[in-house]
Amino acid sequence: MAKLRFDLKKLIPIAVAVLSATVAMAAVTKISFVHQADQFVRDLEMAWLAAPEPQSTDITIVTISEQTLKLFRRSPDQARRVETARHCP
Repeated sequence: MAKLRFDLKKLIPIAVAVLSATVAMAAVTKISFVHQADQFVRDLEMAWLAAPEPQSTDITIVTISEQTLKLFRRSPDQARRVETARHCP
């Protein structure tokens, strides 16, 4: 019966690859400039590899001015809500 030999030297490249991948994943989450570089690369991938989509026709651009707001101020309570909303970030 042949005896199976386990050679540790064959596991060294696998161990190095696993350790490198673990260090790289930790670097992306813990080091800010590596995280920013990762986000930049992801943005480039999306810009270059994503299929272009048609523009939506459901978009409306609205200008809100003081005159427009006066049209909707019907009660002091509504005016207070508008003022509160104006100061919220």
